[in-house]
This record gives sequence, C-alpha cells and structure tokens, in this order.
Amino acid sequence: PQYILRTSTFVNIRGVSDSIAPAGLVANGIFIMLSDDFVDPLSFSNITKTIRQSIV
Repeated sequence: PQYILRTSTFVNIRGVSDSIAPAGLVANGIFIMLSDDFVDPLSFSNITKTIRQSIV
C-alpha cells in the first residue's frame, strides 16, 4: 500500500469571523497537511476526519 504523502485543501471563508473575513468580504485559504499529521495515513476515513477537524 502507498501512503498519502500530503493533502491540499482549498477553503473559501465568509461570514465566520470579522478577524478572518469581515462582513461582505471573502477569505480564501489553502491548508497543506503532511502524512505525519494523520494517525493512519493508509485510512481514507481517518484522513478525511483529520482534514475536517483542521478546518473547524
């Protein structure tokens, strides 16, 4: 099996926080996570859970 070495997650943020994206504006971000960030880099469900937790 091959490990997922990294993931890139593109996030569009609006209406979350005035410090991130004030009213009427949008912020964009890219999160790059390495395989070291995942408890089990062979488990797709673990990777998706980790990505979701990093965004919230």
